[in-house]
Amino acid sequence: MNTSNTRKLLLSAITSVGLAFGVTTAAVAASPVARAEAPSPGESDHGMVLDEDQLRAPLAGFKGAALFPIVAVAAFTSAPK
Repeated sequence: MNTSNTRKLLLSAITSVGLAFGVTTAAVAASPVARAEAPSPGESDHGMVLDEDQLRAPLAGFKGAALFPIVAVAAFTSAPK
């Protein structure tokens, strides 16, 4: 599995677990992840790797959110490099 797909799966797993916890604790009414459809295999971006500057833009959307530290660590630890 390439770096881009690994990061997508990691971010998806983290988000899914966080939302499931939110539903369990009644912090959110329902998880939108439960209704999401998986993309078809033809829609993947094989070989696409973001550098730090490209990664900062989407990460900025998490700024101030409870998940920000988790997503930032996942994004910048270069685990699958």
